[in-house]
Amino acid sequence: MYVVIEFTPGYLPENDDPPVFNQWSEAVNYVLAERQRLFNEESSYEESEDGPGDDNVVFMLDVGDFEEDGFIYFDKRKMHDLGRLVVIRPYEEE
Repeated sequence: MYVVIEFTPGYLPENDDPPVFNQWSEAVNYVLAERQRLFNEESSYEESEDGPGDDNVVFMLDVGDFEEDGFIYFDKRKMHDLGRLVVIRPYEEE
């Protein structure tokens, strides 16, 4: 069994009930779907007329490639963003 965990490097995951999968391929499909959701969120964003001008970045995600067991993404709106990791790990029951 495998679990998909999203967290900021250096911090504990916030989700106490992360998704668990029986097969590695199911976990990979979930992670790839999450990555695609982030791409879709980025591409569908439209700045409102009341928003800042063109010289200000309002929304920008830097989504990394899927490698081995997950990916990392950064929100460039945040000056000190540590990024978010989305990774697949073996599930260990408590």
